[in-house]
Amino acid sequence: MNKIHIFIYLDSAGWETLRKHDFLPDILPYRYPVCSQLGDSVTSLSTALTGQPPNIHKHFGNYYYSPRHSMREMLEMLMHYLPCEEGSEAKTELITGLFRMCRGYSGFFDHLSISPGRARFFDYAGRHDIFARGGMAPSKSIPDFLHESNIPHMISDWRKSEEENFMVLLERIRCANIKFCLLFMPGLDKILHHAPADEQRIDDCLKHYEQQIENIISEADAHYNQYSVSVMSGHGMTARQAIIDIKNKIGKLGLAFGRDYIAFYDPTMVRFWYQDHEARSIIVERLRNIPHTRILSEEEMIRYNINFVDNMYGETVLLLDPGYQVEPNDHIRKSYPGMHGYAPEHKDSYGAFMSDYQPSPSPSWVGEKKKRRIRKEDKERGRKKKGEEEKARRKEE
Repeated sequence: MNKIHIFIYLDSAGWETLRKHDFLPDILPYRYPVCSQLGDSVTSLSTALTGQPPNIHKHFGNYYYSPRHSMREMLEMLMHYLPCEEGSEAKTELITGLFRMCRGYSGFFDHLSISPGRARFFDYAGRHDIFARGGMAPSKSIPDFLHESNIPHMISDWRKSEEENFMVLLERIRCANIKFCLLFMPGLDKILHHAPADEQRIDDCLKHYEQQIENIISEADAHYNQYSVSVMSGHGMTARQAIIDIKNKIGKLGLAFGRDYIAFYDPTMVRFWYQDHEARSIIVERLRNIPHTRILSEEEMIRYNINFVDNMYGETVLLLDPGYQVEPNDHIRKSYPGMHGYAPEHKDSYGAFMSDYQPSPSPSWVGEKKKRRIRKEDKERGRKKKGEEEKARRKEE
């Protein structure tokens, strides 16, 4: 049977956005809001690709605490010898490119925002291409299972434009030489970050996606006996209400970064590590009195699946209320009009799953459907292997 499974990942196309713009209701009649995974875009995408939470696949934010394997030495060398003006965009881009090359990074390392002085405590989580085989090792992901199962497939190259990947997919469908495809579309994410209130621009983008999906379906219908189509997203986007300068508040406590504590400032949360108990007490007491924030409890860390045994992503995590952003932070220079990475239960955090078939059971979490598929494939491979072993044993007898 000539059949293809088509999966399209629309980055930041949350449930509220797709529902509001009535995205492909006739083509994708089975529609479900899915709870997102606390963290950034790569966290949600990693969860969708593996069916595992961050405390298993280890992707929760760009940087994690690792002073023994930090980026400091190489960064300081590059900063010292490059002739560009200190702090210039040209120097940052040049250092980013050289750092990626020297360290052999193949992942989403496209901008170096952390200073060498702070980098001595951290390492970068997204070193490998998560869309490639082994990119999520030791966790298994969709690319791993496709290769291991010898399933002909096409997965987007995130280095190429949406249009380039779209044209590659159309050509592969016309050749009818793949059985699975994963098309990653990040364009809406950029629009929602910079213009979350521009409804016309958002609608134009979604209409363009609708046309592309209709073209994909048309080609699949012409060249395959059967096809299935799924559109998914890992999270939505929340418009900015205000910014909070948490770094300044902590700086006024009289504690020294690196000696008393370590902190990493993300756009929607701040993660802390402590060198002594006194510093912990002082910082935690201050954090408890910052409006529009909350310290995640141990129970919440477990519920959000970010309870790392070695505290690699923080001993204390301060999460901001939806709409509030940390500025300045260690990820982007200035806050964006739109941001994600808030509490998963907030309405604007929900992702979506839409399809032309009835999934069973209905998906409710960004990694849930992949998790079920992995278990099913594991069982099928186990039965196949057991059958082959039994067949070989009988032949020997």
